[in-house]
Amino acid sequence: MGYSFTIPKIGEDTNYDSVKFSKDCSRFALSDGVTNSSYQKEWADLLTEYFIEKPFSDSKIISDTELQDWIYPIQVKWDQSVPWKDLEDSTKNPFYLYEKAQLGAGATFLGGEIKKIENKKILKAWALGDTNLFVIRQNNNLISFPIRESKYFSTKTDQFVSIPHDIASPNKIISYYGEIKSLELEILEDDIIICSTDSISAWYLQNLESNHLLKYNPMRLLVETPWNQLLKITNLEEFKEFIKKKINTEKMKNDDSTIFVLRIK
Repeated sequence: MGYSFTIPKIGEDTNYDSVKFSKDCSRFALSDGVTNSSYQKEWADLLTEYFIEKPFSDSKIISDTELQDWIYPIQVKWDQSVPWKDLEDSTKNPFYLYEKAQLGAGATFLGGEIKKIENKKILKAWALGDTNLFVIRQNNNLISFPIRESKYFSTKTDQFVSIPHDIASPNKIISYYGEIKSLELEILEDDIIICSTDSISAWYLQNLESNHLLKYNPMRLLVETPWNQLLKITNLEEFKEFIKKKINTEKMKNDDSTIFVLRIK
């Protein structure tokens, strides 16, 4: 069973996160549109929707050629979604909006696919940026992917880009900045997969690290794990209240917030 919750930054109306999953939950994807880029919501939605329709190949390492072939159709769709004529019209919009759109959109990405291979369930996942995946097994955090420690979260993140060139080198074709990471793992019955965008992921790892520091302290038993806190949430209103409380107590930054939860049966 899989489900998701997503809300915009407190005080904002637009949510630049995107989460999609297939009906059987065998494929799922999250993306976080990068702040200060243009039409990043459209770009994040295109990335998640297209992965559900056409995931990456089974190869652990994706070549640049394969990646460019995969992403090009949605780069075209993004370009078609931008109202270029309106942006060029100085009577309707400030000219800087047109110049900004020409730089394109950026978005993080996390995509996963579960396949049955020789009577085993294998999770394959790919990540670019700071949207994270956690695997919970027997009430323990088994995997944190791709970021394992909270200190690695920053204001600058790896990302897919909607315009296939490097602004600094216009003749250079480029589809992403950073490093695409991959994961392959056998998952078992009763495992739980939690995916989240950066604000929740950073809080999760900080909470996990604090709990680990209490490893030999009896008080550790009184500290609720980050996954159990998230798994208690049953609806969108509870999710909103949870995020709001964490932000108000300065345990989480104010940002778009998204989770996807999948219980393995």
